[in-house]
Amino acid sequence: MAYDQGFASGDPDVLCEDEKQAVVVKSQLQLLARPMYSNPPVHGALIVSTVLDDPELKNLWLEEVKVELK
Repeated sequence: MAYDQGFASGDPDVLCEDEKQAVVVKSQLQLLARPMYSNPPVHGALIVSTVLDDPELKNLWLEEVKVELK
């Protein structure tokens, strides 16, 4: 893995003894990765919900959108 300012990024590197072991490791990594793509984090939706459910925040957001569109 690559590290940038203390945060890991990129793909893990795995060195296997043979092709059979590589197939098993790949399968396990795919099992770990699949839920990350199938179930994305909800924090973005929670932020949107918080902004749109609060009339003051929603109006502020709409004003910011208008500024960006100019």
